[in-house]
Amino acid sequence: MEATFHIGIVGLGSKGLFGFERLLANLKSIKFASIEIHLFNATNLFATGWIYDPKQPDYLKMNYPNIYISLEPPKEPPALIKILSFSQWQANKYKTSAEEVDYAIASRKEVGAYFHHYFTKLCASSPKNIKIHKHLAKVLSIQNIDEKYSVQTDRKNWKSPCFSSLLITTGHSPSISSKLQKPYPKQDNIPFIYPVNEKLNFILPNASIACKGMGLTAIDAILALTEGRGGEFDSKNKQEWKYEKSGKEPLKIYPFSISGIPIVPRNPHPSGPQKSYLFKRYINSFDSQLKVFDFEKELLPVIKQDMVGEYYFQVFKNYGKNLYLDQPFEEVKEEIHEFHNLYPLEKEFKATDLLYPKFNPKKLNSELLEYWKMWLEELERKDSPLVAAAGTWKNLSGDFNTLYSNNRLTANSKAKFTKTYFSLFNRVSYGPPIQNIKKMLALADRDILEFTLAKNPNVEEVNGKNYLTLNHNRVSFDVLLDARIPRGYDKNSEVLFTEKKSETIFRFHTSMLNFNFADTLMIDKNGNPLDEKGIPNLNICLYGTPTEGVLFDNDTLSRKRNDTASLWAQKVSELIKK
Repeated sequence: MEATFHIGIVGLGSKGLFGFERLLANLKSIKFASIEIHLFNATNLFATGWIYDPKQPDYLKMNYPNIYISLEPPKEPPALIKILSFSQWQANKYKTSAEEVDYAIASRKEVGAYFHHYFTKLCASSPKNIKIHKHLAKVLSIQNIDEKYSVQTDRKNWKSPCFSSLLITTGHSPSISSKLQKPYPKQDNIPFIYPVNEKLNFILPNASIACKGMGLTAIDAILALTEGRGGEFDSKNKQEWKYEKSGKEPLKIYPFSISGIPIVPRNPHPSGPQKSYLFKRYINSFDSQLKVFDFEKELLPVIKQDMVGEYYFQVFKNYGKNLYLDQPFEEVKEEIHEFHNLYPLEKEFKATDLLYPKFNPKKLNSELLEYWKMWLEELERKDSPLVAAAGTWKNLSGDFNTLYSNNRLTANSKAKFTKTYFSLFNRVSYGPPIQNIKKMLALADRDILEFTLAKNPNVEEVNGKNYLTLNHNRVSFDVLLDARIPRGYDKNSEVLFTEKKSETIFRFHTSMLNFNFADTLMIDKNGNPLDEKGIPNLNICLYGTPTEGVLFDNDTLSRKRNDTASLWAQKVSELIKK
């Protein structure tokens, strides 16, 4: 009797779906072997996860246009079935052209429907010698068994086969699970907001809400408590939307964060070509590929130079002039200085203006709202220098990822980047669609949304009442939402990577540990876990969020960035062919 090869994918959200597609593509030519693919997911949302749940509310939107969404494979071999891009799939659905919908912003549920459509087709089209098992189960631990692996799940009486290879695409789930295992005794604390209909449902109308976080997750929470409760936005005036109350929304929502700086809305127009290559030239100027950089001392100054270069290239262009960015930056500065001598009324730009805008603490609410209005005006222009500067990080993030994933940052500066600069650059370059900012302004206009205490207020309880306090301003609140996506996990929590039975497979970088908190697994740049001698385990591969700390910028829907799944699927095919 021929042996059966068991292959497992742990976590079947979008990344799990990408890995599943690559696995089938690599295995389709193997006709002689009996293969069983086991797909594990903690919920019934196979291929979508909670992020792209096809049943979630329509107002939860994507943060970038349709043109950047596709299940089409990035590499050979071709997919098992014909797969359309999301734009083409939508165009067929709505009987229009892909060009018409390329730069539209879809709801996340529509993207989920797209993923589920092709997941169903892939399952139905698998070769006869490949069986697919969908396990509605949470994987608790993984154990070595004679060079193969067994998995323990939360399903009682389920017996694990011996797996030849595993792909682990658990996303943020271990971090979320770790956070939710901490005691939150008070009903008025919500440590995680998703799914919004379930987690925020108990909040009463006219309650006062303190919202920890001012990013994409906070916007989801705010919309769930307003539009999600029957409120309506009127967009007839494209410049200034209006909000009609339902009477079921909170009385007040007070968002806040450590920096107190609002997120920058995303550019709705196609990005133009990169103009400033100072960062690329700088890192390529070193002969040794082993050169290790200090992020703050060596790389950040050059990133700021690229921001200045992109800004002034557009300014010069607007004046009918050319700024030559191939020359050393000192000479670029000279040209900029001469420009300002000619045009003294043109405001000088520094990268810190973009990264760290300053607000008057006494006028925090009005100035933060004006900041958003300013960005909406800039984004209406196709010749905005500020928008050009904000796109810098997207332009150079690929080069930075190469340094990051090849351990070419010092350990301390890598940790500092992760803690401080990762969220900073995300705030500037990867914000929400402009319609969501227009909604926030409409809510502020109705006095529902207020930023008076946005910059790192004290959260305190006095005589049984909850308060936010900042600069002699004090407001009471009924519910505290933590509207942030957690990262890392407590080493003592019960998650897959910290489980004692998984200890022989997963280890943590000691330099990245903060006592009992773990945020970086020991893996190579192909996503393979490393043993105590630094030898990679080629039969287990991590993909997406679990690789963070070693790989950078694991865009949920990118099939090219940090694509560890393609190589894994290829290795599985080679293993079976032996």
